[in-house]
Amino acid sequence: MGKIIRSVFVILLLSKMEIINGNTVDQMYEQLKNMSLSALDFHDIENYMADFKERYLANNELCEHVYFWLYTRQNRDEKQVLLIDDPDSILDSDFSIDKKTVVVVHGWLNAANTSFAYILKNTYLDSGDYNVISVDWSELASNLIYPVARFSIKYIGQQVAAMLATVVRTTGYDWDQFHLVGHSLGAHVCGIAGEYVAHDKIGRITGLDPALPLFSSDPNGRLDPTDAEFVDVIHTCGGYLGFFEPCGHADFYPNRGKYIQPGCGFDFGTCSHLRSYEYFAESLATKIGFYARQCDSWDDYQQGSCNGTADDIILMGEHVNISAQGTYYLLTATSGPYAMGRYFPSKKDEYIPDWWFNRAKIRMVNTVQLWTNSIYSWFM
Repeated sequence: MGKIIRSVFVILLLSKMEIINGNTVDQMYEQLKNMSLSALDFHDIENYMADFKERYLANNELCEHVYFWLYTRQNRDEKQVLLIDDPDSILDSDFSIDKKTVVVVHGWLNAANTSFAYILKNTYLDSGDYNVISVDWSELASNLIYPVARFSIKYIGQQVAAMLATVVRTTGYDWDQFHLVGHSLGAHVCGIAGEYVAHDKIGRITGLDPALPLFSSDPNGRLDPTDAEFVDVIHTCGGYLGFFEPCGHADFYPNRGKYIQPGCGFDFGTCSHLRSYEYFAESLATKIGFYARQCDSWDDYQQGSCNGTADDIILMGEHVNISAQGTYYLLTATSGPYAMGRYFPSKKDEYIPDWWFNRAKIRMVNTVQLWTNSIYSWFM
């Protein structure tokens, strides 16, 4: 009983933090109603996963749970459904071969019409005339059992690649005009889509704090620099919910790239994880700019000891220099607007060593564990 109560508590917490919306909450509660009281035990999760593979993969049903919604300035509030096996769905839509195409992919416990994907769609259409294709895989992403969503991304990525191939075959569109943007698990979906593009390459992939849990350093099956002509990554919860190791040609580490991001305060990691897309969305229209400096380490950056020239200072986000290579660091404000322009630490500034952040992180983790255990005990 206690494990079910904890799951309900997690759902309420995620809903309160606006990580999931009402429809997702309903789907999650429906899953809980269908679970036995021991359904969250590891052994039963293994059985659940085996059943999932048999039901969905044997019958190729997974493909039926991925949707592609097109938005342009002509239909920014009314989605047009694109179908992999129906070229007319593209020809009859407002898709234009004269526009750049942005493909937005959400992550776990999210959907194409909520938070990240919704905000990014509107921000792109506010800032320019784009084709925006929002990939909705929420029927799988809303599964409470994270390994199910993690296991699904290979097949979601294949479907994304197939959809883009249909667009290219139908319209003659150039592969290098596609820009895929994914958050968390969605970043790896984008990478897998890039892997499955045959005889060509996607122009650009942007990974927003690519998910870390149940991934390894092996680049197969996750985002890596070979997946597109240019791969840029923004790390904000590195080593916890997101990857800390470089995953792209250019990897950006705002505020060291780890949690807790400035302004997140008492954070389970979700606030820092979401900061990646908040920074990226702001980068589309900011006049100040998220300027980042190439540096060997965060300590060197903090001390103003980075080697290099003015050419090593570039913008993070939408307007990044696509010839950039290496690791870049920057600082942000504690609340929006986050961009701080060309502000960099210098040797005369007060230096905060890396061990201080580690100590602060350990204290926060211990506090969170104590607080969470107290709440769980209260429910038991």
